[in-house]
Amino acid sequence: MSSHTDRLVWDLDWNLLRTFVVIAEEKGITRAGERLNLKQPTVSNALRRLEMRLERKLVSRSANHFELTEAGRRLYDSSVEILGLVSRLP
Repeated sequence: MSSHTDRLVWDLDWNLLRTFVVIAEEKGITRAGERLNLKQPTVSNALRRLEMRLERKLVSRSANHFELTEAGRRLYDSSVEILGLVSRLP
């Protein structure tokens, strides 16, 4: 594994993945905020932090458009799998 990947695994805020999954499922920042009981700027900031951490754009969005990028679709699929595994730990 590269040192960047090693750091990512140990330093990633796993709540960002959970937030990203909700953003993807709700197809928007505002609706994700409502589902998570968070304000829109908080959710938007979480997405921005995750994109910066991964050095990838995950969502293409505008006032009337929302779409996951290819990287976003791959991350969503992986995140759902990861969160499913974590939910079975207890």
